[in-house]
Amino acid sequence: YQRRVRAKEVYVRRWNKAKEEIESLDEDEESRYAQGVRSFQFDSHLAPFDFSNYKKWIFLSRYIRAADLIRLQPVNKIIFACSSSLSEEELPSDMKHLADMEKQLRKKWQSGKDEGHSIMFTKIPRRLEKDEREKSKWSPQMLTQLHLDKSFILEELINKHFHGDFAAILAEMQFSFICFLYCFNYDAFAQWKAIIALLCSCESALNKMPQLFINYMETIHHQLKFVPDDFFVDIISSGNFLEKCLKEFFELLEEPSLASSLKETASKFQKSIEKKFGFSFRVSEVEGGDDDDAPVIVTDC
Repeated sequence: YQRRVRAKEVYVRRWNKAKEEIESLDEDEESRYAQGVRSFQFDSHLAPFDFSNYKKWIFLSRYIRAADLIRLQPVNKIIFACSSSLSEEELPSDMKHLADMEKQLRKKWQSGKDEGHSIMFTKIPRRLEKDEREKSKWSPQMLTQLHLDKSFILEELINKHFHGDFAAILAEMQFSFICFLYCFNYDAFAQWKAIIALLCSCESALNKMPQLFINYMETIHHQLKFVPDDFFVDIISSGNFLEKCLKEFFELLEEPSLASSLKETASKFQKSIEKKFGFSFRVSEVEGGDDDDAPVIVTDC
């Protein structure tokens, strides 16, 4: 459950221990509590505010605005641990079976069994939709380029869905990370992965929107810094999606024509990731990486 509280606003809710839910109060009781807060009646019983983690929380949620909360929160405004889309019997017994859970979640989402619990995430396309390919009538060479460079998909997403506001995709990335970090919501983890995969494969957009990618690197840097070093060990090792995405991303950032501020941020970010997770993104290793990822060269006979 998340809410953006305005300055001087008093928001009163009660924790129901039996149901493990936050619930509303009747109007009179809520008014009495609000008046008590405004007259400082509860101050002597309150613990000091945890300012030591306040700055970290700001970095973790800085792009999430009131409009983003309205857009993303479930209909019933309650975000469940794990996922409300799966019954208790369907949940894997081990967190390491994340891939199996993602498959089950996808089936539930496609079947429409929602009940107002699902977070309203934006659909992140992995490729051009079929009807768009047919309407565009682009050449095979251009379509191949679009599969390698997702900049067009990113620009379409920002312009059509977010009305030109690139901060909205960073807000969704932060919201999904928070929902996974604190609620262990696997829909949120899948969305976080999808946004990272998209932003790490946009070559031409690096020149067009350098500030977006500077903010993106700062965002993920603080996200990974906020959690313990071993938090993502099992999850990242499953397919190693983060290492693979960032390896591709840092390779794109080797382009000499990119803005110096972008390259400077990338250099600092790369060093911090290598130190934290033991990854290595040296160009020599990227060029001599897995054979499965290498291009197939066809020569004329």
